[in-house]
Amino acid sequence: VVMGRAVPGRPEVARAARELYGHFRGAVPRVGVILGSGLGWLAGPPEGRRSVTPYDGIPGMAGSGVPGHSGMLSTNRRGTVVFLQGRRHRYQGFDGDEIVLLPSALASIGVDTWLLTTSSGALASGLRTGHALIIEDHVNVSGCVPGVPSVPPGTVYSPGLRERAFRLARVLGAPVSGGIFGCVSGPAYETAAEVAFLAESGISVVSMSTAQEAMALVSQGCRVLGVALVTNEVAQGDSVSHSEVLGAQRTVSARLGRFLPDLVEELEK
Repeated sequence: VVMGRAVPGRPEVARAARELYGHFRGAVPRVGVILGSGLGWLAGPPEGRRSVTPYDGIPGMAGSGVPGHSGMLSTNRRGTVVFLQGRRHRYQGFDGDEIVLLPSALASIGVDTWLLTTSSGALASGLRTGHALIIEDHVNVSGCVPGVPSVPPGTVYSPGLRERAFRLARVLGAPVSGGIFGCVSGPAYETAAEVAFLAESGISVVSMSTAQEAMALVSQGCRVLGVALVTNEVAQGDSVSHSEVLGAQRTVSARLGRFLPDLVEELEK
């Protein structure tokens, strides 16, 4: 007995995919990197990029701006990695399918290995600003999911990619650990009671993104690695605002400035 269900077409993804395929002139990068708030520095200096495209020039992607996200798609000089400098969020009013439109379009033309980065608040003891957490699994309490055809049972994050990231961290001596990621809706930051609830549920870090993208990409057959960069320590009672999250990138860059670029190169292998 074979059971199936119809999956509706997504013309908005198809339009974006056609535009992007033409932009790449058939030479599609295999690695995609989504950059969280303030992490645009990971894409490198402008002179080191092969091409740059504003989101507003991609069908269906107008109006995606958030402070700390430049809203640009760029590739490295070799054209092997595409960087998404910014993402959509539930709190902006986007639904699950709108959030994942751009990565889904790229996946549909052959970008099949992904690094999802996110600026996050630490809940677990021992995590400090400038540390990184390799996402082993997530708890999505945002109330938002993409309408993907199917997500395989178990974790959506590639065990093989996780092991390669841990191995690199050990070689470099980078402050990297593993744990569970929590996705909330935002835009309000968590209350003390919410922090306690999430921590008691075994969640190590929390942010307002990433889970939807991971589910959509895995449903399209991609390998996904999630890395949460700690920009504040909410479990320690830190005050937090978006500007403070962006300001913490200096600490993140100082502590992980070698690990993250080397990790992107590792994913190209």
